[in-house]
Amino acid sequence: MSPLPSTSSHAPRSGARAWGRACGWIAALSIAACGGAWAAEAPPATARAEQGGLALQLSLQPAGKEPGRYLARLSFSDAGSGAPLPGLQPAAWMQQLRSPAQLELPCEDRARRFVAGSLGSRADVDLNTYHLVSLNQDRTLHFINPQVRIRNSRMEATVQLSGDGFDWVHDADTHQLAVTLRDAGRLAVVDTLTQRLAGEMDLGPGSRPTRVALDPGGRRAWVGLDGAGALAVVDLAKRRELGRVPLGSARNTGAITLAAVPGRPWLVAATAQPPAAVLIDTDKARAIGRLSLPAGPVAVAWSPAAERVLVLSGQTGVVSQIAVSPTGLQLDGQVVLEPGALALAVVGEGRHVLVSNVQRHEISLIDLARGVRTDRAKVPDWPDHIITTRDFAYVRSQASNNVTLFALDAARGGRLQALAVPLGRASASEMPKAINVAPLMVPAPDGHGIWAAVAADAQIYRYNEGLMVPSGSLDNYRRNPRALMLIDESLREVAHGRFEGPVRVPRSGRYDVVVLNSSPSFTGCLGVTLQGPPESTEPDAPAPPRLVRWSQDGREVRFAVQLEQPPADLARDPIAAQAPDVQALLVGPHGSWQKRTRMMPASRWHWEAQLQLPQGVNASDAQLLLQSQRLGWAFASTRLGTLGTNGATPAQEVKRHEAR
Repeated sequence: MSPLPSTSSHAPRSGARAWGRACGWIAALSIAACGGAWAAEAPPATARAEQGGLALQLSLQPAGKEPGRYLARLSFSDAGSGAPLPGLQPAAWMQQLRSPAQLELPCEDRARRFVAGSLGSRADVDLNTYHLVSLNQDRTLHFINPQVRIRNSRMEATVQLSGDGFDWVHDADTHQLAVTLRDAGRLAVVDTLTQRLAGEMDLGPGSRPTRVALDPGGRRAWVGLDGAGALAVVDLAKRRELGRVPLGSARNTGAITLAAVPGRPWLVAATAQPPAAVLIDTDKARAIGRLSLPAGPVAVAWSPAAERVLVLSGQTGVVSQIAVSPTGLQLDGQVVLEPGALALAVVGEGRHVLVSNVQRHEISLIDLARGVRTDRAKVPDWPDHIITTRDFAYVRSQASNNVTLFALDAARGGRLQALAVPLGRASASEMPKAINVAPLMVPAPDGHGIWAAVAADAQIYRYNEGLMVPSGSLDNYRRNPRALMLIDESLREVAHGRFEGPVRVPRSGRYDVVVLNSSPSFTGCLGVTLQGPPESTEPDAPAPPRLVRWSQDGREVRFAVQLEQPPADLARDPIAAQAPDVQALLVGPHGSWQKRTRMMPASRWHWEAQLQLPQGVNASDAQLLLQSQRLGWAFASTRLGTLGTNGATPAQEVKRHEAR
């Protein structure tokens, strides 16, 4: 990394005098003096910095009445003219000031440490983060911060709904999350900034709201009312229904699927009874075109490359390409597959499409430019959800705990290359009530993997591409998820040079806000005083088990693990202390091989095992993972790291264990 500029909004100081001065400028720029009392309705905290002709204005506006929640606004402009600057990509962090020594480190060094992202230099608040939201079987929503590295579960809030959630959509502009409650005939709106239920709207008895889509222009949601034969238009910010658009003569249209046309004020709604696609002018809130379909549609998507709406008819397996224009809809080609089709996913730019078939248990690859199927591949029973990342497509099958990956490079060449990866211990069919229309998989923000929720496990797993097992997991507090969403809460450009992002500070106090932009170069450190939530009395999480010794003799490897601080609820349980169900999994580099074995209890909270490795394998390169239902361990969350870097070398054993 090239050296960062040395200019910052405050220079290094030293000692108690520096701390007093810091308190002074923080007080002048923020919402209260150091140590002062807080008002019930606090004004925004503001600060300003200039560097190299670029000016930054920072504002943190309290969001709701709960202490600790703010909306951060960063405005970049030309310092001379005040004109906003487009094309910026800032990053920002917030660190609580706990000692004078923190101010002695130059601003550019503080920024460099946060960019490095080491465990010892994590910020208290990362404005480049995201949240996971799980929609659960018990009519709750969980807000989970996967980047808070304190406990296995990072749940921040729970929202109670009045009915089972089916589909949902998030409006980043208004921070509103709309959830359809089909059986209750209601639409719930959750404020994702405050993580609270903003309200529920009654859409009428028998309306059966299921699918929901965002308006192409934003800030409005279109809700398919399967039992009313219409679309409801909802203003999410004001939480009120603006009107309805009938979709045909039938009152009960059956399942309604929706897809917006990017860049145009159009929405396509496909109805099952009668089978048809209806074009909606969202500006005028009326239907402007209608096209009959060969059978009931089960999925709708937009292909950027073809500039066509794709409609999949399940009973016939027909994929229809439909041209969209101000005068209506026109059929522009069909690809006929087999009956039993359920889901489709557009690959990359949109020339290729993946289609799942739940009767034939296979995935088909279609080339839209040629109008033909180029390949097909078998997958486990009932493939029902497909999502794509930059490099892979992921297929969830209801009857398997494996997820099938397809390389998109091969798909663009007309071929399907499948790879099965285990995600969780149970399949979706083990909890059929949690099977839902909204997906349980979401792409990770870095583009190299996914987050996947498994209902029967009550867990959310992280999978990094290139591994053969999950790289981690999050506890969902024993709730069974039926949908998963990722809400990117990093700084988002809302206008030229203006960025916004939600903030939740962990404690009250003085904060150093570090802002970095690479081009044009800018590094600023701004001070504000903020109010946090009440101090938490939650105890620390118990220490995980650790490897105490291992050795290798030829192909045979032996190892032992010790749990030195058992959980409080198991500490006096003699059966748990010698749990016979502890299993070990050794995984080779990059998932090249794996071996499992049961570990035998040797003494209290101590287990040993031995197994045969593949020929020529060095055990020091192997990753060790543990699992035990009795102790609540899972392979995904109980990872002890690599044998050779675990602090226990061959033939070594912890003295404490030897004493026993």
